[in-house]
Amino acid sequence: MHENAVAVIGFAGRFPGAADVGTFWDNLCAGRNSVSRFSPAELAAAGVGPEVYTDLDYVPVRGIVEGIEDFDAELFGMTPREAELTDPQQRVLLECARTALETAGYAPGSADVRVGVFAGASPPTYLRAAATVPAAQLGDTAVAIGNDSTFLATRLAYKLDLRGPAITVQTACSTSLVAVHLACQSLLCGEADLALASGVSITVPQTSGQRHTPNGIISPDGHCRSFDADARGTVAGNGAAVVVLKRAEAALADGDTIYAVIRGSAVNNDGAAKVGFTAPGVEGQAEVVAMAQHVAGVSPDEISYLEAHGTGTELGDPIEVAALTEAFRRGTDRIGFCALGSVKPNIGHLDAAAGVAGLLKCVLALYHERIPPTAGFARPNPLIPFEESPFFVTTEPRDWPRVAGVPRRCGVSSFGIGGTNAHLVLEEAPTAARVAGPGRAVVIPLSARTPVALATLIERTSEALATADDLAAAAYTLQTGRTGFAHRAAVVAAPGDAAADLNKRFTAAARVAGAARHVIFLFPGQGALRPGMLRELYDRHPAVRAAVDRCADVARPLLDDDVRDVLCAGARAGAAAQPALFTLGYALAELLGGWGIRPDVVLGHSLGEYVAACVAGALPVEDALRLVVRRGQAMTRTPPGAMLVVDADEAEVRSYLRGEIWICGVNAPSSVTVAGAPAAVRELVGVLTREGIGHVWVEVDRAFHTPLVEPALASLRAAAAEVDWQPLTVPLAANHTGTLLPTGTVLSPEHWVTHAREPVRLREAATSVLGLPDAIFLELGGGHALTTAVRENAAGRKVPAFSLAGRDGVPDEHDVLTAVAGFWSAGGSPQWTVLSSGPRRRVPLPTYPYDRRRHWFETAAGPPSGSPSEVAAAEDAGTGIVAEVERIWVELLGHERFDPDASFLDLGGNSLTAVQLLTRLRTAFGVRLSLRLLFDSPTVAGIAELVRTAVPTEGPVR
Repeated sequence: MHENAVAVIGFAGRFPGAADVGTFWDNLCAGRNSVSRFSPAELAAAGVGPEVYTDLDYVPVRGIVEGIEDFDAELFGMTPREAELTDPQQRVLLECARTALETAGYAPGSADVRVGVFAGASPPTYLRAAATVPAAQLGDTAVAIGNDSTFLATRLAYKLDLRGPAITVQTACSTSLVAVHLACQSLLCGEADLALASGVSITVPQTSGQRHTPNGIISPDGHCRSFDADARGTVAGNGAAVVVLKRAEAALADGDTIYAVIRGSAVNNDGAAKVGFTAPGVEGQAEVVAMAQHVAGVSPDEISYLEAHGTGTELGDPIEVAALTEAFRRGTDRIGFCALGSVKPNIGHLDAAAGVAGLLKCVLALYHERIPPTAGFARPNPLIPFEESPFFVTTEPRDWPRVAGVPRRCGVSSFGIGGTNAHLVLEEAPTAARVAGPGRAVVIPLSARTPVALATLIERTSEALATADDLAAAAYTLQTGRTGFAHRAAVVAAPGDAAADLNKRFTAAARVAGAARHVIFLFPGQGALRPGMLRELYDRHPAVRAAVDRCADVARPLLDDDVRDVLCAGARAGAAAQPALFTLGYALAELLGGWGIRPDVVLGHSLGEYVAACVAGALPVEDALRLVVRRGQAMTRTPPGAMLVVDADEAEVRSYLRGEIWICGVNAPSSVTVAGAPAAVRELVGVLTREGIGHVWVEVDRAFHTPLVEPALASLRAAAAEVDWQPLTVPLAANHTGTLLPTGTVLSPEHWVTHAREPVRLREAATSVLGLPDAIFLELGGGHALTTAVRENAAGRKVPAFSLAGRDGVPDEHDVLTAVAGFWSAGGSPQWTVLSSGPRRRVPLPTYPYDRRRHWFETAAGPPSGSPSEVAAAEDAGTGIVAEVERIWVELLGHERFDPDASFLDLGGNSLTAVQLLTRLRTAFGVRLSLRLLFDSPTVAGIAELVRTAVPTEGPVR
């Protein structure tokens, strides 16, 4: 790898005849001319006057980009009015930049990646005529920010939250290739980790041509024929392209998909060594090509394709080939070995975007190992001595073989009017050893801002995943390389899953995420243990193995038994039941904690409260296990007992209790657990059966949480007194009270005595935690008893509650990942970089499907606002103020319909529009309000009330 190599790891673009890069490549390979020719009717409809389009020198041709009036404004935090006032060049570039980052596998705004922005645009034409813009109404600053290319790079960095250097470049036609050169330099000197290099050129109206002048640069017949005998000039085109760059060494190390490598680049200027300011110069062009080859450490005869500037002008093409020949002759005498081409006959001259369009053509050619033809070329320009040069023009698509073991290499040039020249030397991507990820299930998360966009993303991604050759890499890309939006769907996928099945499961899993302010761990008690239930997780996950081994080492000397035999080997529990149950919950908490999922509140049922207390910091795991073992040993000295869950409310159940039987737990409004002497419980079963009341036996042999445990309490108190209890670091919902114990609480030995003796008030505890805002519940154990109880106590609310165990009550890997998928969909934030299994690779996958709406400035008729006298004339002065505030609000933000209680800030207002709003209120009502007051009362009604109660400080401004 060349020491200064820079990898191209992502890209995006919109071109004439191509809404995406894939279509662009197909058009290039087909030699397709994608430039549009307009009829007089089309020109007239676009506002071109007959005096223009009837002129014989007017050429009604341009390469156009479809849909420039449509834009996903809300995705970029823009109000409809802001989007309407923004030059389509900036809007298209925003979308392309976002798509390019996702193609590379990086989410915009990644906190740990510094992304630089180097961008250039053609002069803005969207709001060129000042008369069409009510500047007094909308503000000169707002119009300038959206249209002046000075703000192009910085605004893009702001909208995508990019923290590297943001520099707008302007060197005429060579702008975007110069931007690539500057991006490479920024990466190599360490200013940025990634860089976006881009260019955009969109002239409005698109349906327009250009005037040909003799010996000028515009083709008289609307065709650009680079290097051809009939070449008479170029054709204008609109388009945009973005490439994502990264130091090649870092890209290889990080598992990025590399499409090509930039080995070297150079930029210079012709100076005055040419016939005029707009003329090209042989000396400068030859020098920049030679400089780039020197920087790249490449001999000219190792370059087998060259993407030329190739404008198709009578003067430009011969000069360019002469300069190229001179540069190549410094290192080789060979003839006719290097293919020559230009993208301009396909899409027109994209001005500020021309260089990056040519670069992207080269990148795709290297990646696909195929050289596209040069469209429109029939016979060579007689002024170009090809037979004596290193070059020949490609006329058919051709495979691109390596020559004598040398990697495929090419050059790309871009020359700007005024003499700033740029040249890059590219090389095919290095062949890296690819280790496929393990063929195991993975979590695939998808999200979008709207349900429509999510549905589209689900469909596209399901198709891509079904044919993915490395599902683990696909999962890693989607987990770490996408922004998390509110509308989410996540599933657990495995190699071989069909697209239709994935689509169906994604659709069923779709939900709106909450804020996930409270993550609540639920730890079940006895009855949740099944032999061998941790076998798979123990074998596959080091965190589980370490936790189980730690617990086993503590418990084994006390039990003369090994919890691993129960949890991993499938042995019957016996005396190890309670320590094994504790170990199960603790190991699952350690697994989730390693994935960045930690509790804000814990709730344990019965024995599960010991796990909850340990996880909440009340005592170390060693002390907790010793206490659990002592508790279990003490319980063996209590009389035999039995437990039953009854499907009825507490009052009804009490009416059936006779003899040695008590309520030991209240689970939900219609779920109560009873326990007592086996004979009394069996008698109750007979009664319940006759009454038709549902009931289920609990697999225990003691009547926990009843008076029958009294013989164990003294021993339990003594064991608890030996523990050095620490303050809770996480709030704990106590079993016997149902209340939430705050952080800082120290659990005394009496807490555990009462806990063992009194009923478990699960209903009250669940109600306490259900009162926490934005709560997500995760049950860490076997079965689904606690998640079921939470839902039953939620009073009809839909609660995000997920058990790590499957239907069989066993938490195998697939079930744990399914719970994590649900957790993320509900708004949780796992640490994906740790959770992902296998080699970390980023691979191309479907990118965000923009939910576009029309945003195009239409000239408004009539006065921009009502006069104060008109407002005062309203029948109800209060209603008149509200109506006027609402009208001003709509004009500034562009929302035609909105919730009357919506905040100005929530609808996209910012400091700039707030100042505009205050100015408009002052003009209409003669009052001066402060920003603080506006932000304190940011609704229409609130602002109207501020206006109504304000004391005028001056007369209305006419």
